[in-house]
Formats: sequence, C-alpha cells, structure tokens
Amino acid sequence: MKRLACCVLLSVAGCTSSIDFAQGRPYSCAPDAGDDATATCGAGWRCGLEGSCHAIGDEQPWLCRATPDCEGAWRCGLEGRCHARGDAQPWQCNESADCEAGWVCGLEGTCHDPTVLADYLCTSDQHCVTPWRCGFSGRCLDATAELSTLGDTAASELTVLGPRFFTGQPEALVGADLQGNVALSIGTEVRYLRPLDAGLFVVTVFDAGSPGQGLMVDPDGAYLVDEGGVRSYRESGMKSDYHPDAGGWFAGATRDMGPFVVHSDVLDFVGSSTQASTQGPSWTTAAAVSNCVYFVNSQGVWVQQRGRLNVGPSPLSTQGMVNGSCARLPDATSISGELVRTGGRNRVVLAFSAHVGRPMAVADGGEHGDRNFLTAIDVSALSADAGPGDPFGTDVCTLPIPGRSQCPPARVIELLPRCPVPCDVGDALTDLRPQDQALEVECTGALGQTTWSMRYDGECAAQALFGRSSRFREVRTPGEDSLFASHLVQRGPHGQLWVGEGVTRAQPLVLDEPASAVLRPRQLTDGGLAAPRVVGSTHSTRLDAQLGLLTVPAPESVAFVQGSEDLAVLRSGTISVLGTADNGSLTVTRRVAALDLSPEALVPPFAATLAQRAAARVLLVSVGDGVYGAEETSWGRKLPLRLVPQPGFGVLSLAVLPGPSLDGYLSTRASVFAFSSASDLEWKTTPVPLPAGQVVEVWAEGGRARAGFADGRVFTLPSGVPVASASPSLEVVDYLGVCGQIFGLSRAGVMRVNGAGQWVPVPLTGGEVVLGDTLGGGRLLAHDGLVYVFNGSGGALTFRPSPCQ
Repeated sequence: MKRLACCVLLSVAGCTSSIDFAQGRPYSCAPDAGDDATATCGAGWRCGLEGSCHAIGDEQPWLCRATPDCEGAWRCGLEGRCHARGDAQPWQCNESADCEAGWVCGLEGTCHDPTVLADYLCTSDQHCVTPWRCGFSGRCLDATAELSTLGDTAASELTVLGPRFFTGQPEALVGADLQGNVALSIGTEVRYLRPLDAGLFVVTVFDAGSPGQGLMVDPDGAYLVDEGGVRSYRESGMKSDYHPDAGGWFAGATRDMGPFVVHSDVLDFVGSSTQASTQGPSWTTAAAVSNCVYFVNSQGVWVQQRGRLNVGPSPLSTQGMVNGSCARLPDATSISGELVRTGGRNRVVLAFSAHVGRPMAVADGGEHGDRNFLTAIDVSALSADAGPGDPFGTDVCTLPIPGRSQCPPARVIELLPRCPVPCDVGDALTDLRPQDQALEVECTGALGQTTWSMRYDGECAAQALFGRSSRFREVRTPGEDSLFASHLVQRGPHGQLWVGEGVTRAQPLVLDEPASAVLRPRQLTDGGLAAPRVVGSTHSTRLDAQLGLLTVPAPESVAFVQGSEDLAVLRSGTISVLGTADNGSLTVTRRVAALDLSPEALVPPFAATLAQRAAARVLLVSVGDGVYGAEETSWGRKLPLRLVPQPGFGVLSLAVLPGPSLDGYLSTRASVFAFSSASDLEWKTTPVPLPAGQVVEVWAEGGRARAGFADGRVFTLPSGVPVASASPSLEVVDYLGVCGQIFGLSRAGVMRVNGAGQWVPVPLTGGEVVLGDTLGGGRLLAHDGLVYVFNGSGGALTFRPSPCQ
C-alpha cells in the first residue's frame, strides 16, 4: 500500500524514478518490526539493531543481542557487538570460552593474553602468568627477581656431627665411675672414654667379639659381663678374661674394690686375688629383697637372712642363696657401692646408708596397688615373721597419706612424713638417688618428668623439670642395664647420654638439644678466631671424631646476637662477649651492655641482632613483646625499651635490611611489622598487611626480606610477592635463607623452594638415621656457607648448598 501511494504521488507530479525497491539498500528500518523490517531492506539485506539495513553476510561489528544477530562466522560478544572469531581482543567475558584465540578470562571480566605479564586480579597463582604470583593484595605480582635464584641446588659435603656412635640403640649398655670415666657397649664394640679438660675424651675402642649383658667401669678401663664371665678391657689395650666356675653366678661393683663376681660360695674381685672377708662390715649400703637383706661395703656383698639376726651377716654366695631362704636376686639387679636395683621401671629397690645412722631400704610399690608409694624400712631390725604379700622381706609399709603411717613404728623410720605421693597415677618411678641431705625421686609419665627432692628431716619439695634439653621431655632409660659403680647414667632414645652425681645434676655427654647459634668466638690467649662452636642455652660443643658433638659448659644464655660472632644475651639480662679459653671452655670476657628491665621481666621469647644506622652500630634485643635498642655509644647505659609492636604477643624474630637508615621487620606469631629508626629518639612500627596465618619467622638475606608461615607460604617484604605456595602436608618449624635459597625444616625433613615456587625435599642421603623423627623441634642455622640441621634431640649434620650464587 505504501509503494502504491508513492507511485500515485509521482504520477501526479509528472516525475519518473529509476529506484528499484526490490534492491537492498541501507534504508532506515525498525529492528523490532519483525518481517516488515526485513522486507523494507530488500533482497539479501536485513534490519540491524542499529536501525539500519545491512547486507546479509557482511561481517561487521554490528550491534547484537546474540550470535544470530551477527553475520557470517562472527559471534556476539558480551559488549553487545559482533566480533570475528579468532580476533584476540580484551573482550568482556564471564569465562574463557567468551575469549578468542586462546586468550583467558580474567577476574576483571575481560579477556587477556595468557603470555603477557601484568598485574591481573587474582585469588590464586592460576590467575597469573608464570612467573608472576598472586599476591595477598589480590593482584598478580612480578616474582621473576625473587624466583630467579631459586633454581635446582644440591646438598654436597654432607657431614654427620652427632651422635656418631650412640644413635638410638636400645640394647646399648652404658656406665660411669666416680671420676667420670664412661664406657659404652653396643653390639660387640666397647668404647672406654677417659675425660680430659673442656669436654674432651681419650677414646679407646675394643672389639668384644660378642654382645654383653652388663658393663662396669673403673679408672683403668671397662668390664663387660656376658654369659661366660667378666672380660676386662684396659685402656692400655690389654684384655683379660675372668671365667667363674660352672653354676650360678652374678657380677656387680663396689665403690672401693671395683667389680666382683659371686660364684661357688666365693666372692671374688675381678683382677685381684682379694676375696670377701668374714669380719663384720661397716655398711655403706643395703637392700631388702625377698627374705634377705643385702649389704654392700668396700669388701663386697653380704647377706642377712630373716630370722637369723643373732648370727650376723655373711659373705654372699650363690650356694648360700640356694641353700638358705634367700631368693636369688632378679636378673636385672645392679649392685654397687651406692645402690642396689632390682626389676624394671616399677620395681626399683634402692639401698643406702641414711644419715639417720642405720641402713635403710627405699622402694616403690611396683605391682602392689595402682599407685606408686614409698616404703622406708629399717633393715637393722627386721622381724622374723613376714607379713602378707611381703616382697621385701618385711611387712610392706606405705605412706599414702601425708602425716599417716601404716608402718609399725618399731621397724620403720618415717623419712617422708609430710610428703605427698611423688608419682601421679599411671606414672612410673623412673629413678631414685640418695644425696647428702635428701633422696631424689624421678617420675616419668605422659606429661614429662618430675623430680622430687626429699630431705631426711621430713621436708620435701617437688619441681617439674623443664628446659630445651631433650632430657626434660623424653623418657630416659636409667642405668639398670649396666652394673655401674657410682655415677648416674641415663640414656635417651635418640642417642643422648647424661652422666652425673644425681637425677637433677646429670649433664649431657653429647649434644642433646637443637643449637641456638654457631659462633666463632676469639681465643683468649692470642685474640685469633677459634674454630666454629655450636652453642645452646647452657652448653657449647667440641667435635670429637668418634663421638660427635661433646658438650662443654657455657654461660647460661637466652639468645645470641645475629651479625656477631661473640655476643650473647645472658640470663642475667646482660649482653656480653664470649671467648674460648685454652682448655676449650666458653666464658664471658667482657660485658658490653645490659637491658633496662628486672630479672623477673626477662621472659621469652628472645631475639637479638646487630644492625647499622649510618656509621653507628645498633644493638637490638627483643624480650617478650618488647624491643630494646641503642647505638654503640650508649651501650654503657642500659638499653631502653623502644618498641612494643603488639602488646601481649611475643616478638619471635628480627630481620634488618642493609642501608643508610635502620630499617627492618619483626614478627609475632600472628603478625609482621616494619620498623624504622632515624635516631635513638625516633622509633616507629607499621603493620604489614599479610594474609592471616601463623607466622614462623622473618629473615633478611641478600638485601631481600621475607616472611615465612607455618603452612609453607613465603612472602617478600614489604611488597607481598608470594615466593612459595602453601603445602597442605607441610608444617614448617624453621626457615633459613642462604645463598639465595630458601630452606624450611618440617617433620618430613629438610625442604627447599624451587624456581616454580614449590616446596621440594632436599636429599640428605646418609643422614636419615641421625635426624630421625624429632625434626618437629629442630633448627636450621648457617655458618661459613654451610647449612646446619639439628633435630629436637641433638642430632646434627651439615651440608653445603651448591651452586651457591
């Protein structure tokens, strides 16, 4: 109708036209008019969303609602325009399928080239172009410089520092004498250790040919007991065998006369012709077992049978034990001039000459009842009649309630009238030890060790044993496997040894804790540098070629100053210079500074570092939640408190960056702070907005500062570039940056970060048995280009990370 009207008008006007309305043209059209719009455009054309006709198949960026609105192979983009397939542009997108030519859809909602590095929005590394990493700010950050040094590395020059000989051997025997001579027997090998000054030993090694059952020590050598007799191993290298006659026999040792063998009614002392005297002995120790009391003096072992008190004691013999009413001592018996032990952990009998003037026997209840108790028996007045269930040759006397005794007064001296039961329910009475004025009792249970010091005058005091030494947190094996003469010997499950005169005074023979630092203090005599020393809170070490890291007493320290070879923060709150004397001991040579706090305020955690501000050295020490510091010109005065970054949260680590001003980072368990100081009067901290998590450590190495988390995440500071990703199975307990590499210590072993930012294990072939299963309490340190690896019980090795750039 419209075309007809137009023709009428042209006719009236007398005009002619050559327009062919069937031919398509870019006529104006109404895109929503449906078929009429298409008809308006002419053949081969259609109405576009722009309101204009365009040729069908003409591939142009027409407006579109969907791909059918586009021509040819083009498709409709989210922008509402058609674009060519394969045309890589930053199109709007909801997913990568909306992008062309392999481009990917970013979190910004636009497509980008997966080969182009840029700070795209991200929630994980998969949104970034490698090697860029997703930062905690939610944008991809350039990690190229950070990861460039983290290529493959090898652990060369692996050296085991200790323990070298005594490594987790449960069948080992150990012993020591009053002079501190020590013997160890593992398998068929016996080692005799004669102490010199400063933790050094002369070590003599013997091949016994067969395993032993008991071990004794005197100043000249070791005695090994086996099924055939007693073999003597002298330091001079001479060996002699002592074979008792056929039949029952047992061996032990006395304080003055040394090892003995009881056999065929004879008490013989090994290595001499001396036999037991029949004269009345002056008792030094005694024990009541079964129906007999056993006394020990310098002349041997004597027995007093129950019911024959008018006869008096007689020399102990196997025949007398068989014919008389005395039961044979249990196989695990150890007799010495200090004590008699029988049985296992819950069946200990200790005999001693108490200061009350008569022999006493003290024992725990063992199998009798579900709670340990002590008995105090006057063995000089045993009754002839045994009570029911009597395991010790007299009525069992117990003191389960303070102030109440179940023991007949005529036969019992109450040593501990007001002391509570020493061991909790379920705990074992691990060891007992008489001292000059008290009896030490050690209990072992799930919560660790507790030592009781019980005075003979009735006073008692219990103290929990705490400390970094693994002696305070591991179940120890007392020396009942060894027939030792005097010194207390205990061994741990990971090769530790403790020797001393008492439970509380036993000292480690070899390193038994992770070290705090590796120092190179100066020699006191010539001022030159000494060999590197592994140091802990109370000990330094000497490296013995056969035994490993032997302990040497050192001043009690709470921290060692990073950036210094000889500065330590002592328990007194002073910062002092340490030096090495001629005998190898580590000692304080000079006090350089002190902290402005009371001894009561010296609470962990601790950290210390020596920094530089312009031309002045600055000492920084963190104690608890505060940081103390001052320039060297002010060290003569007490170091004042400068920073408390997060009250109530202890400062775990300090990291200082090189530069003209004092700048660095510190960490608490939950946060990281940047700190700076332009002078001693200007100090400030600023929180670093890292993601949530448990911070293990901050450190600086090669001009870079980093923060490491327990789950393995590592970030640069302050930019927050993620250098290492979290690992679900990884729990990092310590970090170390050395030679551009990042190492972490976890329960699974020593790990490192590779060039892809992933954690990979460091093979330490040959060191597995040393590190064992206590890496969760270990430590990583570096010195002279070597990495030192310590486990929680003192096992140690070194390796060199190579190549070192």
